[in-house]
Amino acid sequence: MLFRSVICRRGNTTDGYVVVQYQTYTGESLIRMKMSYTNTTGSSVTLKAYRGCDPDVGAIQYGAYNTHNYRGYGSVPATDIVVAEETNTNKPIALYAPGNGYTHNTSILSNWPSQAIDTMLSGITQGDGDNSMFIAWNFGTVSAGATVYVCCYYVLGTNIGSVVNTIT
Repeated sequence: MLFRSVICRRGNTTDGYVVVQYQTYTGESLIRMKMSYTNTTGSSVTLKAYRGCDPDVGAIQYGAYNTHNYRGYGSVPATDIVVAEETNTNKPIALYAPGNGYTHNTSILSNWPSQAIDTMLSGITQGDGDNSMFIAWNFGTVSAGATVYVCCYYVLGTNIGSVVNTIT
């Protein structure tokens, strides 16, 4: 299976380094991400992180910014997936993250952009409309020299069920 990969690194020895690896495979309707943080500060740090977007799925085709938003899908719990469906076609975009053993949660917020990580971790759902969706992680205390990582996915397609079934 052919794939494309992009790796981005940000940071410095004073704050630590964040590395985000993006992968797409031919024929898949998702973007795979592996995100890591390496603590190069010389002391322990408390770390939380998030991914999010303003899922204006119908903006180009319909000039519509409202989406039907929900957390959880089938057997995938609300802590692991958040979905926005375009209201004319039900085409979805979702954020999926199995958590990789860390405290994590999804949220739907009425404001964009947001950096309210504790609100994201609370699992708040502010409903349908022109809202944003997030998934957040609490890594706790990361020791000096340690690296933590999580995997997550942007899920795209015409039917959320068929796409989710390929990754769960």
